[in-house]
Amino acid sequence: MLKMVEFMTVSKRILNIGIKSYNNLPSFIKRTWDNSKKFKSLLRNILYYNLFYTLDKYFNHNATS
Repeated sequence: MLKMVEFMTVSKRILNIGIKSYNNLPSFIKRTWDNSKKFKSLLRNILYYNLFYTLDKYFNHNATS
């Protein structure tokens, strides 16, 4: 039972981080959500050219740009 509770807690945290990350994406990337190839390409370029070592740096970077 303890393993299931730990799994549920971790999965909720991952989901929350995913939602928070998507919400902090630049608006021009969010507009391409319907076109998955273009969305993946833009997202890959953003993450490739802007190296982030922590989630705090990612969220602070997108808040200022």
